[in-house]
Amino acid sequence: MESNQENNFEMRKKFLNFLMKLIKKPVQIKTFQGADIGGTIRSVDYDLSNIHLGNMQTPIGIIPEALIRTNDVLFIKYSIDKVNKKV
Repeated sequence: MESNQENNFEMRKKFLNFLMKLIKKPVQIKTFQGADIGGTIRSVDYDLSNIHLGNMQTPIGIIPEALIRTNDVLFIKYSIDKVNKKV
């Protein structure tokens, strides 16, 4: 059981590091509800429960600030060039 906990810890750590690299980068998010959302990741909760987006682009307009629950996220699309570029 301990090795399973260690594996879960490593996966969460890698996922959090991945999301941290996306801060201040433009992303496209697809939700389980079928919504296509664009925006810039501003921050991520330490427990990975929410993603804070700035200038969220939705079909009904632009929302300056929003929280997206990570449980609602199907995938996050981003440009590798923009992630590797220093801000």
